[in-house]
Amino acid sequence: MDNPFALLGLTELADVSEVRERWRELLFTHHPDLGGDNTHFMQLRQAYNEALDAAHNRKCPKCG
Repeated sequence: MDNPFALLGLTELADVSEVRERWRELLFTHHPDLGGDNTHFMQLRQAYNEALDAAHNRKCPKCG
């Protein structure tokens, strides 16, 4: 994935709480059980995981 932050609509400097908040917003609009597209939802989920990892690693460089 090129830029998970861009797919989520965030900047590269977004922290963990911003990533989680944006994920919750997207969850309710793109979840397949709520009428969203499954393929797009899977892309968003992968972007969320990658962005969350990057935000954690930026917060604690020794952790990642």
